[in-house]
Amino acid sequence: MGDVLHDAVKEALERALRSPSFSQSERQRNLLRYLVESTLNGKVPKETVVGVEVYGRGADFDPKQDSIVRVEASRLRQRLAAYYMAEGRDEKVRIELPRGSYRCEFITPPAPQGLPRPEPPRRRNLLFSVAGLALLVALLGYGLSNRKAPERPEEVAAYLEAHRLLHVPVDEGAPGRVRQAVGLLEHAARQDYASPRIHSALAEAYLSLADYEPARTAERNSLAEAEARKAIAGDDTLDDAHHTLGAALFFGKWELQGALSEFNRAVTLNPRRAPTQRLRADVLCILGRFGEAVDALEKAQLLQPEQVEIGAERALVFYHWRRYDQALAEAGRVLSMQPGFVPARWFRAIALQQQGRKAEAEQELRSLPERPRRYRIAMVHLLASTGREAEAQALAAQVEAAEPYPYLHVILEAGRGNRAETLRLLKEAAARRDINVLYARLDPRLDLVRDSPEFQALLKGLGL
Repeated sequence: MGDVLHDAVKEALERALRSPSFSQSERQRNLLRYLVESTLNGKVPKETVVGVEVYGRGADFDPKQDSIVRVEASRLRQRLAAYYMAEGRDEKVRIELPRGSYRCEFITPPAPQGLPRPEPPRRRNLLFSVAGLALLVALLGYGLSNRKAPERPEEVAAYLEAHRLLHVPVDEGAPGRVRQAVGLLEHAARQDYASPRIHSALAEAYLSLADYEPARTAERNSLAEAEARKAIAGDDTLDDAHHTLGAALFFGKWELQGALSEFNRAVTLNPRRAPTQRLRADVLCILGRFGEAVDALEKAQLLQPEQVEIGAERALVFYHWRRYDQALAEAGRVLSMQPGFVPARWFRAIALQQQGRKAEAEQELRSLPERPRRYRIAMVHLLASTGREAEAQALAAQVEAAEPYPYLHVILEAGRGNRAETLRLLKEAAARRDINVLYARLDPRLDLVRDSPEFQALLKGLGL
């Protein structure tokens, strides 16, 4: 590499590290600097070396057990894409990290010949449950789509500032950042320059904020729906707006058919929307369209091959489909790629239980290194179903102490075989809008009430 290009890369690196895209994430700054400098020095570090030298892992670091390097490298690719769509769009030298490699490439884009022709957006939203980053990906499409009118400077400023506020990993962010972005976009939406994309971004911001404000979830979902509809009324080709409207209908109103219609529209407009395919699969599964759900997840996996969570989701579809052998096989496939991946182990445990292999299921659940609520609820049901009432009740009390959770008691009573109480609690959970009730018709643990007229009436009332 010539000295001129070497110096240009170093300067480009420093500008990127000082930018809003990177200034809020020390992890990503450290990884980018390390990989660029290694490449400039003619080195291609192995994953184990990156784990030790960048993330402080010990000499016994095993990438098969700890995926931090792969996860952070994937985030870095997304962050670089964001940077070059926003603050770094005029850079003469671009830094890229090809998939499957820790050697950077340095690209010098050709000078444009006249005015560039805008290209259609190729946005890739992160998993919707990844709160604030969903809005971020909508912002990344700014400037790439075919707009009906030129951008106003004020609108550009609103997008870029919201981008700055939200362009951090969820675990490094805070509700305050999301609220600031919402306020900024609310102001922009009231101005005469507000475009459909402003309303689309605000819709996603409202849904992100709903994750941080449980007491106002219904209100935020309603606002998200309204803003998404405004965006679509102005431009029906905004796949982000259709995705967000679908999510608002799904999580906010439980309107599954309406949500599915919006998700279908979003992936028709942008077939590369892996997060939409994942939500679409969730709705299809609830509706009992299991084969289509598996197909949607296969499409998502092709788009995001590094996301082992998608394979785990396939295992859950097979579990709900009562195809326990396939659920176990899918969970095993995920674990062969990332040993110890906790969701896959959880799905394996509940499938084993349904096969009558309760001792193996209990051993799996007890060995999980993490004990989030849903894993402990699985243990509550297993204990209750094997007659260990005192243990089941004690564990349920621990779960309940952290946060009231109506569906927990549904599962506990189902494990006890108490049909009448299970039905009563299901109705209560539905009245309290516990979204787990949507999965009631699928959950094998509720088979004891499945044929009852009361249960069928409850499903009908939910549109199922």
